[in-house]
Amino acid sequence: MNPLLDSKTVPGFHNVGRSPHDCTIDELEAGGFTPHSSTKAIRRMCMACMGNSAATVADCGSIDCALWPWRLGTRPDAWKGLQAGPRYPVTGEEVSSFSSDSTISENPSGDTGGAE
Repeated sequence: MNPLLDSKTVPGFHNVGRSPHDCTIDELEAGGFTPHSSTKAIRRMCMACMGNSAATVADCGSIDCALWPWRLGTRPDAWKGLQAGPRYPVTGEEVSSFSSDSTISENPSGDTGGAE
């Protein structure tokens, strides 16, 4: 059995992968994984997704993909020098003041954005 797979199975699914946090370096390397940056891992994923064509990755129009900004294998210039973390931290008070039954009020300016 592959050491990266869990011994348990889930009905209706294929193999269940172990948590990489529980794997040893030897197990990860035996599975073909080497340490590299997450940005480089994203680039490898994008290359695989787009048929290993760098030109196709560069032209990728799948802007709904969570990996899209990092597809070129580098951090987007707009984000260079920024620290990781939320851009606008949310306090507990702000979270508790929003509930699932909140509604969006009408546009106070009355602007319909061109729609009549």
